[in-house]
Amino acid sequence: MRHINDIPDDVDLETDVTPFVAYEEVGTKGVLATQAEIFIGQRHGHSGWDAGKGWTEDTPPLAQFLDLTIMNAANPLFPDYVPHNASVFSIVDSFAYKDATSADPQCLTAATADYFVISWHSDLNDGPLSKNKAGQSRDRPSAIFLQNSNPDPMSEDDKISALLDSEDPANVLIYGVISNVKYNVTTKPRSLADEAALKFTSDVKIEPLSLGTTPLDAVLTFLEAHQSNIENIFGPRTSGVTGDILQLATLLYAADDSYDSRVKVQDLLYTNNWASSQGGFEWKFDGKAPAGEPPVAPTKEQVDALNSLNDLQALLDTLSRKLKSKRWTLFAEWWKFVSDRSNYNAA
Repeated sequence: MRHINDIPDDVDLETDVTPFVAYEEVGTKGVLATQAEIFIGQRHGHSGWDAGKGWTEDTPPLAQFLDLTIMNAANPLFPDYVPHNASVFSIVDSFAYKDATSADPQCLTAATADYFVISWHSDLNDGPLSKNKAGQSRDRPSAIFLQNSNPDPMSEDDKISALLDSEDPANVLIYGVISNVKYNVTTKPRSLADEAALKFTSDVKIEPLSLGTTPLDAVLTFLEAHQSNIENIFGPRTSGVTGDILQLATLLYAADDSYDSRVKVQDLLYTNNWASSQGGFEWKFDGKAPAGEPPVAPTKEQVDALNSLNDLQALLDTLSRKLKSKRWTLFAEWWKFVSDRSNYNAA
C-alpha cells in the first residue's frame, strides 16, 4: 500500500495500481481527503527484477504490506473484475519492447503469447503449511479443508513419510499456464461472455422469464410477450382473445371495474410478485382529537419518550437481524463439519 507521492511518475494510476480505501490521516488532511491518494499493487519488469535492479524481497519498497486475499476483500467484484484489481490479482500486458531506433518503448501490434503464473509466500509464516499451524505437515491440510490424496501411512516411502512427519514450516508453490494466447490490436479476442450476451438481445427470439406467485402469472407473461405474433402460435383470429384475457388479468383481484380498483390491483400484483424484506418497525404518535377539534400535538415528554422508544426498537431490530445472521453462520459451520469426510475418518 503506497501513498500517491511515493509512486513514480512512470506508473499509470489507472492500469498499474488499484485505488484502496484505507484509514490514514496525513498531516492536516482529514481521512476523507486522503482516500483518493492511497493505492495498492505493484509490478516490475522481469529482467530488472532478476538482475536486482528493481524490487526484490531483500530490499522491499517503501510500502505497507496488507494481508489481503480474495476472501477478505470488501468489494465482491475485486477478485474477478480486472479494472478493480490491477497489479494485485491481474496485470495488463502492453507487449512493450525496446527498439534501438527509438528511445521510447514500442508495442507489438500482433503476437502469440504463453503466460506462466507462479505464486509462493516469501515469508514461511504466512503460508498454509507454516510453522504457526500446529502439528505435523500431514495434519495441516485439514485446517484449510484439504485432504491428503494418500491417507495411508503404510504405503509411503521413507522420504515422503519424513516430510509429512516434519513439524518444520513448509512453503507452497502454485503455478498455472495459459498457452497460445492470440493478440491483435485491430481484432477483439473471442469472448464467451459476449457470445452468451448476444442471445439476450432483441434480435434473438427467446421465451420471457416470469417471476410470479401462481401458474397463471406465467400464462399471462407468455401472452403479453407474444401479442404481436400470437396468431402464428394459436392460429388466426386469436389476437383479440389474447387482448381480452390480458384485460381480465386485473379483474382477477378487483372487486369492481372502476379505475381506482384497477390501480389497486396493479399495485397488488406488483407487490405480491416480489419477495418482501423486513426493514424494522417505527412507532408513531397516535393522539386523536375530538370531532371538530384541531389535531392533537404531542408534548415534549411524549416526543422524548417516542424518540427513546424508536431508538430501542431500532436496536431490537438490529439485534434480531444479527441473531438471525449468527444462526445461519453457525449452521454453515456445522454443515461444513458434517460434510467433511475427514472428520468422520478422524472420529
